[in-house]
This record gives sequence, structure tokens and C-alpha cells, in this order.
Amino acid sequence: MPPSHPSKLSHPLVAYKPISLLYQLFKITTILARLPLWLIRSLVPALRPYRTWNFTQAFVRHMTINVLDISTTIGITASLPLTPGKEGARWTTIEPFTDELYVGPLVSSTVRPAKIGGTWYGTDAAPSTAEQAASWKKVSLHIHGGAFVIGDGRIENTGYLCGNLIKHAKIEAVFAPQYRLAGYDGRDPFPAALQDALTSYLYLIRTLGIKPENITLSGDSAGGNLALGLLRYLERFGGQINVPKPGRVVLISPWVNPSASIRTDYSKWELFKTDILPQSFIRWGAKTYIKQAENVSEGSEWVDPLGHPFKTDTPVFLSYASREILSVDCARWATEWEGAGNTALTQHIEVDAPHDCLLVGNMTGWDEAARETGQHIAKWLDNN
Repeated sequence: MPPSHPSKLSHPLVAYKPISLLYQLFKITTILARLPLWLIRSLVPALRPYRTWNFTQAFVRHMTINVLDISTTIGITASLPLTPGKEGARWTTIEPFTDELYVGPLVSSTVRPAKIGGTWYGTDAAPSTAEQAASWKKVSLHIHGGAFVIGDGRIENTGYLCGNLIKHAKIEAVFAPQYRLAGYDGRDPFPAALQDALTSYLYLIRTLGIKPENITLSGDSAGGNLALGLLRYLERFGGQINVPKPGRVVLISPWVNPSASIRTDYSKWELFKTDILPQSFIRWGAKTYIKQAENVSEGSEWVDPLGHPFKTDTPVFLSYASREILSVDCARWATEWEGAGNTALTQHIEVDAPHDCLLVGNMTGWDEAARETGQHIAKWLDNN
């Protein structure tokens, strides 16, 4: 049952100065001390996290998981300005729609729909009229990952992924919303991000008049969770609020069981050795997004798609990597999904790769895996 009185979670002690400064200094010192060892282990194939990896993939994995662990242990959620920044004319802002469109799980006395922003890719400027978007036949609403606590859909964080969708998946235009991020002290838990996902979809079909059948709803990691949540919402309430479903859904390394991250020690898993996600990161996201929510609790269908399949005729493309910790739940989810009678599921396995290459492959040495995933999406889109 949902908690009747959601509690605000306090920041960890390490988030407060001067403890945070001392902690960061200590962690950076230990990273510098281990660099020679990581170099040696990355040079020798037998000592790499996975034998088939090259030097760059091995060394960057050691660096990424340890550096990311510093900020995610501290757990400070960044502010999200609604100003254009380097996105310039490709940036736009969206006001929430009328209350009657946000029903069921999107109703909360503590979290209300809010104004958000977003970045357009594949076009020089955000379209302002239906006429400007009328020619697009392949549009993606892409919901970024980041464990519900980091990311913003902007060029610096999501530009590589959206560029892959345009260049390799042959999407004509991508809209990446800057949805609200969860954080300690009760900051924007569920359903804030899902409210914003609906606002973004309504912006495409109602403000710009893009046909739902021309829209591919896509999401990576936590964004994949939100994409499934939005599809579930439209499947259940779409008739009531007169909002049709998108033409298709693409899921990239979706986080389908975040509640498990609160209680699971992934550091003991063999797959943890070949992934880039520190345990502190996913626990931070799961705790602040779920445990502070008013209207859901751990295990709810609205935050944990795993264990709660539903029937839909919407085609779904699922891609995940064989060496990421989320692969176990992704495979289980796919089995459940097809077991619920969903025959329009296509799967692509990124062999020997870690988490979310489509998002960070350029930084982690997995650019080729990102390109191949994009090409598989392109072929799938041609048939769906």
C-alpha cells in the first residue's frame, strides 16, 4: 500500500561540509594511488574486467565507476534552470496541461505538474507551430536516464545519444525533455518525472500536432522505466483522457526493478565487475524517487515494471548489454512481457558491453556498440 504520510529523507552525513570536502579529498587520493594498478590491469587482457575488452574499455571502466561513486555517495541533486544555455534556439519550455489529464497515479497532493524545458535535436530550432513539425514522419520523444537523480536532456549530457538516434537510427527529430529530478529532503519524488513525461508527450501531439503514430517513445535506463510507465498510463487511462498511445516504444538498458536496488548488494555480483554503475548511484535514485513518494511504495507497478506486465499492441524494441547488472532484470522483464501476450517485442543484446552504451559509448570506449544499436533500431523502425 502507498505510504499515507511520505517521509523526507535527509542527505547523508557525507553531503555536509566540511565532511564532504574531506571525503572527496580522500576518494581522489585513493583513485590516484590506484591508477598505476589500473593501468597494468588494463594492459594485460587476462587482468581486465572482461577478457574481450580493449585497454580503453577496461581502464575507463575502473575510472568511471570510482569517480562517479564520489558524487553519487554525496547525493546532491543539481538544479535545473529553464534558460536556453548553449542549446539556444533548440531549447523550449512547456507549461503543464489541464489537471484532468493527470489522473490515477499522477495525482499527488505533494507533487504537482510543473513547467519544464527540453532540447530539440535534428533541427536548428524548436518548432513553434504545427506546420513546422508537419513533415516529420519519424519523431522520438526521448526520456534520458540517470537513476531519476541526474541528467537533463541537454547537449552536454544527452547530445551523443540523440545524435546516435538521428545518425544511425534515422530518426528525423528528437525531443529530450528536462524532467524534474528526485533528491533528498523530499525533492520531486514519484510522480514528478512521469508527470513531466506526459507533459512532453502532450506537447508533441497537442501543441505541435504530431501524429501519435509518427512518435517513437524512447528511454534509456531510468528513462526506459519512465517510457514504460507512460505507456502503461496511456494504455490504462488514455481512453478516459482522450490521449492516444505513441506508435512504438524503444527501451535502452531500462531500469525495470529500481526497488530492488534499495536492498540488493550488487557489489557481490559477477556482473558488477564489468559494469559502470556504482551501487551508491542506483540506491540514491531508488530511495529518493520511491521512498519519498506519497502515492506509491516499493514494488508498485508504476515504479517497478518487472513483475507487472500489461497487454498492449504497441511494438517494443528492447536493447541491453550482456555485461551490465541490469541485464538480469531486463531478460526477466522480456520473458514476462511476452508471457502476457505481447508478441511485438524485438530484442537486441549488446554483447560483452556495460550499461547504456547509446548514452555514454563515446566516453567509455563503446562507440561501436552504440552505432550498432542505433542501426538495429533503424531496421526495426522500418518494419514498425
